[in-house]
Amino acid sequence: MAKVGEEDPRWIVKDMGAAGTNVGRWHWTEQNVIGWCKDRVNAILNNLSLIKEDDCNCQLVKVKHVKGDATVSNRKRKLIAFYELDVEVEWRGEIKNGEEETKARGKVKMPYISDENDFDEFDVEVTLDDTYKTAEAFKLRNRVKQAAPIIKKIVAEQFVKELRAGAHVMDKYKGWENDHLNYKEDPNVAPIQSNMSNSSSSASENTTAVTKPNKSKSYTLTLRERFNVPAPVLFEFFVDSNRISAYTRAASKFDRNKGGKFELFGGSIQGEIVDIQPNQKLVKKWRMNDWRSGCYSNVTLTFEQQGGGETLLVLEQVDIPSEDNAGNSVLNKVEEGWKNMFFRPIKIMTGQMMGSNPF
Repeated sequence: MAKVGEEDPRWIVKDMGAAGTNVGRWHWTEQNVIGWCKDRVNAILNNLSLIKEDDCNCQLVKVKHVKGDATVSNRKRKLIAFYELDVEVEWRGEIKNGEEETKARGKVKMPYISDENDFDEFDVEVTLDDTYKTAEAFKLRNRVKQAAPIIKKIVAEQFVKELRAGAHVMDKYKGWENDHLNYKEDPNVAPIQSNMSNSSSSASENTTAVTKPNKSKSYTLTLRERFNVPAPVLFEFFVDSNRISAYTRAASKFDRNKGGKFELFGGSIQGEIVDIQPNQKLVKKWRMNDWRSGCYSNVTLTFEQQGGGETLLVLEQVDIPSEDNAGNSVLNKVEEGWKNMFFRPIKIMTGQMMGSNPF
């Protein structure tokens, strides 16, 4: 693709900062924001005064750590935050009992701040360091505990909300948005006549389906599909409920543990995890809600890492019934469902394929 000022201007992609060449922010991108998280938590909690009274004075003095993972993903101009964080802050204070003053210090811990919960749904624990075990020191710790709701509100409103809104990634995109709104077509350049269809020609080449009936009138389906992302990235698209909901555009529940249950498309697809080998294999019992009661197929997804950051996904689904409750054929519906409701939207989100609705 040509750079700005070179070659045919119809192919120029402008420098869009964080958006790069991701025109319209259409494709799936992912940015690590753990550095922003650390900076933001330090900014709002370091030297934060908690109690300032005649008999008691206490403040948060230093963030000890912000551990975990935090990423912001972009999908069709929508920013989605994925995070699981452990925050610990040191507090110090003094309390008076008449003429006697007692000093103490301890930790304020928020061990699980996660995108799985609401923005203000996390625990705040207050501990006292072992070297301060007097009665007055415990009184001081209890005063800090009483201030825990204030800490929680500050973290929820000034940190978690901003993280869920896209952290600093949104600020980086604002410049591109302004450029996009001010962009005007060059009237001297003819529009490009594209011979591209909404689905990639390579997608059909990557997919082969083999179906065969067995003696019990059930079927086996085998699909092989190549994706332009590494195996660990592709694996998450099949086990992370937030990502599943994003590309299916439907409510999803997915317990990624062995024996865990899942519901996709608001319960239209249901099942259970039989075996899970991270980034390599996923085996599950799988059924559609219009199959006869108790009827399950078995799906095995194998993720084969290829060169150049590509992954070959091999799907084998056995014991597919020949008909649903209404007597309609099942096999074609299952095959097209995998291709159009899973493989295709994943490729759109990862930038491998054009979407059906232009930006």
